Amino acid sequence: MSIQVEQPISPDRVVRDRRKRKKKVNEISNLSNLLINIFFWIYTGLCVIPLLLVVIVSFSDETDVLIKGYSFFPKSLDVASYAFLL
Repeated sequence: MSIQVEQPISPDRVVRDRRKRKKKVNEISNLSNLLINIFFWIYTGLCVIPLLLVVIVSFSDETDVLIKGYSFFPKSLDVASYAFLL
């Protein structure tokens, strides 16, 4: 029995292999992928934040909302609006 030892791959060969690799038709660069991801994270935040504000305000005291306006951090929490619905 003979044991074959594999030669380690040199870093130069790895770099050359990466350069030679052809991109697929629908493949985008890493920078483009990063920019698209950042755009969608910001867009998602802009869509979710107003919904979160509506939920927070629904648990806020009505007089606080009338006097101080909408706030993500209300002074007091109140469930009177939900008690009214029941």
